[in-house]
Amino acid sequence: MMMFNKKTINLALSRRHIRGFSLVELMVILLIIGVLASVAYPRYLTQLQSTQRAVAQSALVSLSATMEIYYSENNSYKGASLPEIFPNKVPLQGAKTTYQLSLTIASDGASYNLMATPINSELNKQELSSTGLRKDGNKVGWLN
Repeated sequence: MMMFNKKTINLALSRRHIRGFSLVELMVILLIIGVLASVAYPRYLTQLQSTQRAVAQSALVSLSATMEIYYSENNSYKGASLPEIFPNKVPLQGAKTTYQLSLTIASDGASYNLMATPINSELNKQELSSTGLRKDGNKVGWLN
């Protein structure tokens, strides 16, 4: 027969109090996590869109430099086309495509217009011309 002394009874009582969290404590923790997520997620999406716009703008500047090299070799922009001289998607390598690049050359071959059209409607169209005019959607200039 097993004998219980004061020490074994106290040990059994102390183990009963160290079982875990109560349901109310877990619900409070879930509430705190939910509030933090509801604040952080919209900021994350805004930052992600800003990054995607910046990548598209960088691709347009790189394409513009490629167009200038093409002009210096051919004395005209005529004949330049995508994707022969430059990739036609952004990002240029790897990740999921967020923008599609397009190139429009004037009939005289003396100027061009570059456009990055978003695949996702939440992003703005980005444009860059041979004169250096930059547009973000309908706004002149690139703003992030």
